[in-house]
Amino acid sequence: MPHEAQQARDEPAQNEDLGGVQVDTLRAQAVEAMPRALASGNPEARAAFVAQLERVAEQAAEGEAPGSPWLALAMFLRACAALLRGEPIADEGLLPEDRALLERWRRGEADAQAPEENISLEDAIRAWAAGDEEDPEARHAALVELLNYCADAAVQVLRDGDREAAEALADLMVPLRVALLRWLHAAALPPYNALLGCLQALLRGEEVQLARLRARLDERLAETLRQIEALVRGDEQPPAAEARADHAAPQQTNPDRPPAEAVPGSEPDLPEAVAAAIEMGDVAALQRALAELPEEERERTLAALRRRTEAQIAQMSPEELQALALQLQLEQIERAAAEVQQLAAETLTAGDPDARRRLAIQVGKLAAQYALGEAPGSPADQLAAFLRGVAAVLRGTIVPPVPPHYAERIAALRAIADSDERP
Repeated sequence: MPHEAQQARDEPAQNEDLGGVQVDTLRAQAVEAMPRALASGNPEARAAFVAQLERVAEQAAEGEAPGSPWLALAMFLRACAALLRGEPIADEGLLPEDRALLERWRRGEADAQAPEENISLEDAIRAWAAGDEEDPEARHAALVELLNYCADAAVQVLRDGDREAAEALADLMVPLRVALLRWLHAAALPPYNALLGCLQALLRGEEVQLARLRARLDERLAETLRQIEALVRGDEQPPAAEARADHAAPQQTNPDRPPAEAVPGSEPDLPEAVAAAIEMGDVAALQRALAELPEEERERTLAALRRRTEAQIAQMSPEELQALALQLQLEQIERAAAEVQQLAAETLTAGDPDARRRLAIQVGKLAAQYALGEAPGSPADQLAAFLRGVAAVLRGTIVPPVPPHYAERIAALRAIADSDERP
């Protein structure tokens, strides 16, 4: 069971990061969705989003003490709902930046975003990944700026020669590459994922991987990469602002481009136990095999596995990327459902009312994160409904409707709860 999930049993609700639930992630999702909701001419869609905001605000505020960032988030979400309903905004208790953003929206600046002068690359990646697909052109433009941000950061770190910082920056780009895989519209764009992989290879000093991924770039992105490398060397030439105005329109990648061939002998052989676990598709065996390796060998093996995975992703067709994105999403959702069910079952069995209450609050917040901005009936929206059902079982209240494929999980938890209540 993940450490973060285990913590939910014992830590107070004010903890800002439990099971991946983050205040800033939820806020970024709301900020991303609000301009579209304000511009929408569909009253039913707007009303549905208002109801979603109010439900998430209620879940965010539950169990929180004064001064909690969760309470500040709840106030912001309720103010967003009031704005969409055309009602006065009760701004008492709002953070100054939230008050300013709401005022710009109230004045009709529907495209207003929070000030980003000092936004970190990590926050920028998180905010982009939290967006949805309703406005592909706007999201593409934001992606372009984010790629430039990544390139500028890579140039600076490589010039400084800080290997530890370079590795950290390469790791920071992983969530962006995963988010790109999940975005179906990315299939019609230039091969940005391959460009990010090239930046990671530069940062890690992986020349073979860089050669593989460079072959996946189109001509314009290949020129961008050459200019980035020139800047790293200190050549006096301007950066290739590839993805600005001249690259704003989506372009179809070349489906006939052959995949880059691996260089024979370029990767070290994997330890026998690791290779066998991968061949069998046994995740538990793979984890055990990695844990048994000496630390230095484990790090080398993990690096080799990472390079193999990135190379495979870079060589996939748009259709394969779409299928992988869906598979990753469904696997993530299944893991989340299974982990929450296990933790809830253990908490119900323990019979501690306070622990049940605390976990119910945290599961409600997790439901809010999965639900906000999701279309009704999407896999994430269905998971959120299941999580709300789990929270209800933990509280001993009426369980709201859950999707049919989650009914057995809820029934199993209710059976545990009922058995605990019997004399």
